[in-house]
Amino acid sequence: MTLLVISAVGANVHEWHEKRDSDKKIYQIVTDGVWLILSSVILLYMVELVEQNLANIGAEYIFGNIVIYLLLLLIAYMLVRSVFYSVSAVMFVMYIFSVANSFVRSFRGSPIVPGDFLAVGTAKNVFMNYHYSVTGPMLLALWLLIAFLVLTFYFYGREKRVFSCVLVWSLPSVCLLSFMMGGTLFAPDMDFWNQNINIQRYGIALSFISDIRHMKLEEPAGYSSKDSEEMISKFVETEDEKEQNCPNVIAIMNESFSDLSVIFPELDNEVYMSNFNSLSGNVVKGYMQVYPIGGGTANTEYEFLTGNSMAFLQGSIPYQQYITRNGTYSIAQILKIRGYHTTAIHPYDKRGYNRAQVYPKIGFETFLDVSDFENAELIRDRYISDRDSYKKVIEEFEKIRQSGQPAFIFNVTMQNHSGYDAGCFTENAVRIPGHEGEFPNAEEYLTLIRESDAAIPMLIDYFSKIEDPTVIVFFGDHQPMVEESFYETLAGKPLTEWTLAEAQSRYIVPFFIWANYEIDAEENVFTSANFLSELMFEKAGIKLLPYQEFLKEVREEIPAMDGGAWRDKDGTWEVLDTSQPILEEYWRLQYRNMFDKKVHY
Repeated sequence: MTLLVISAVGANVHEWHEKRDSDKKIYQIVTDGVWLILSSVILLYMVELVEQNLANIGAEYIFGNIVIYLLLLLIAYMLVRSVFYSVSAVMFVMYIFSVANSFVRSFRGSPIVPGDFLAVGTAKNVFMNYHYSVTGPMLLALWLLIAFLVLTFYFYGREKRVFSCVLVWSLPSVCLLSFMMGGTLFAPDMDFWNQNINIQRYGIALSFISDIRHMKLEEPAGYSSKDSEEMISKFVETEDEKEQNCPNVIAIMNESFSDLSVIFPELDNEVYMSNFNSLSGNVVKGYMQVYPIGGGTANTEYEFLTGNSMAFLQGSIPYQQYITRNGTYSIAQILKIRGYHTTAIHPYDKRGYNRAQVYPKIGFETFLDVSDFENAELIRDRYISDRDSYKKVIEEFEKIRQSGQPAFIFNVTMQNHSGYDAGCFTENAVRIPGHEGEFPNAEEYLTLIRESDAAIPMLIDYFSKIEDPTVIVFFGDHQPMVEESFYETLAGKPLTEWTLAEAQSRYIVPFFIWANYEIDAEENVFTSANFLSELMFEKAGIKLLPYQEFLKEVREEIPAMDGGAWRDKDGTWEVLDTSQPILEEYWRLQYRNMFDKKVHY
């Protein structure tokens, strides 16, 4: 039916074009414009058909999406001066984008955002480790694309317009539409915590444009770059303030390490986390709230290393966007100034999330990646095992130890990275009680966690025998993205009906802080990634900077927070309100931390 209408409109336009041969140039201008407007409508239908979302978008936002697609078509039209080639180029690009967006949502749980294009190298590296299924709506959208392009070619062929004919109306239209996109319609209230809501409300194109418009950080209310030296001292310490207590610090951010029993208590975590559970003595352990789910490793990493919160930076990837100068604040800088040798280890490509450029800027003197591992053990024939990652930690520690310096080693593991459909644990997999074999991705994931848990004693046993005071902080970066049906079946209701507390349970990961010397032991601690390094400094007896003292004050009032909610001391979840006075002060200090050039190491 849709194609019949398109054909009828196209035939009338073409007939009109042919009848007025005497005024051919004028009617070329008119008919080209009409066809491009029609193309923008078809584009909207095609893109939203992939996710079958068009019925959810309000009328004004349908108009906004059409404006965006028309602007893209007009720009292409001015460049190539051909209706057929401009429509073909834009339609193919948008079709590929919509399909890619659908795939990303399936394995990450959130759509493509502008910051992802800054991390395209990271995405490319892991792309082949997922399995992709083409859906019926994808094929239907492709059929619509091809059919419309056939019609466009039938009416226009490869004919190119003269330059003056193209510019006479398309250039003013581009200027007008670009000006329109500066309006409030193209920057609606966005839910940066759950980007899926945005594309459901506003459509893919409008959500993406709004994300771009929100990427620029505005100065916090009350912020001034002309602050006193006393304020700057909240970040920078002088030579005579060097730390006297300098234990070695080993930080392990374990890829996708989480405990799904925090969502479903009926899962027995002794099956896959027995070593973690049995840790005792000089240990602080519990759970922490993180910003991402299913991906976004670098954002948990950023929060841990800086104490900055992603609650103020939603929709961004700081490693890709904001770390642009040497001497940027981080705990690596603090420890380096205090005489530590600072080393980062990641058993994968060092270019991921721009780490090769970021790490030197935030204080790491050495960075080892997958190229520094020889004959390493691979899990699922994909990623280097936690065991071999820890062997490299121990190897580097021994080198630093010989130099007489204390060590700060930050190890970002890779073993448990998605996807979870390799089928490598068919005989000895962790099973979901009552649903054995029903959720293979979830079972493969839990089996990987069992493997990670089995590697923890390797670190503890080694550093237990070291005389030099050493503290190990271990934590996951996010929960995995496994079958949606797994969550909905065990919960007995769709994800859309989960309460705030139930939804937030998907953003919780375990952590522990262990030392080979006496520290104040504590269990059932609940915190968040932005507070973890401060907590580790405090428990390990390492002197806090004034900025970390401030984080300690925030943690006493708001024990844990992420981009969407915070949890009080009684375990009650509330929607996060960044207008709270203490969070407004947090944002001012964080902004200075990130951008004030006087804060420099």
